[in-house]
Amino acid sequence: MVYRGVMGLAPELVEQFAEVADVIRELEQLRTYECDGLTGRRVIPALVALPADASEVQAVVRICSQAAIPFVARGAGTGLSGGALPVAEGIVISLARMNRVLSIDVDAGHVVVEPGVTNLDVTRAVSAAGFYYAPDPSSQQVCTIGGNVAENSGGAHCLKYGFTVNHVLAAEIVLPDGELVELSVWDEGPDLLGAFVGSEGTLGIATKLSSGADSWNFARCMSSNLRATTLLNWLLQRLETKSRGSVSRAPNASRSTYSIL
Repeated sequence: MVYRGVMGLAPELVEQFAEVADVIRELEQLRTYECDGLTGRRVIPALVALPADASEVQAVVRICSQAAIPFVARGAGTGLSGGALPVAEGIVISLARMNRVLSIDVDAGHVVVEPGVTNLDVTRAVSAAGFYYAPDPSSQQVCTIGGNVAENSGGAHCLKYGFTVNHVLAAEIVLPDGELVELSVWDEGPDLLGAFVGSEGTLGIATKLSSGADSWNFARCMSSNLRATTLLNWLLQRLETKSRGSVSRAPNASRSTYSIL
């Protein structure tokens, strides 16, 4: 196991961070953030910032940019790729406190969430209307939407419903200099949103993930009929019918999938 120790920040920088967001600076508590699900390499960060909203994320990132301090965004820390591994001279920006489902429009298939919302909480928020959030990297109880977007997570349902990138419609993002921008699937030109999903935080930090109800015709991917969104989906349904049950249905297959973001 590779292990690196903590390298402290200048006291004045620590106070700057503390003025704009809650922070963790005690060594024992910093150890909680030394790795994600990939435990073979551990690095204790110099500081952990706990912003509560997008403006606090911006303020923290601006300090990092001005002082040339490396930062790593962190969701639930369940990833297995080392995407949330900090650097000893840098800080971790934890998005765990940004965990609100901001709005839901069932008729339009419209959900707006903060990055700290877990996959399962999205499903719980819409399950009464017969919807669920399809992407599940087998950790939906604890993994967060922001982490899913950073890693372009897949999982057990990805063959039929696609990866996270196939469900992302728009994102509010804090760039590495602190600027706040919005990207969507309806933007003209190159697919910048598609490039952002799966970039592991190297291009920015998502602070809100949403879809526009008035500009998105939500496809209800119902496995009980042939209203499939893709040829693959249709073929899988045909295979399931012909095999008389030899191919198992996906969990909640009788309900509609619910694309968020």
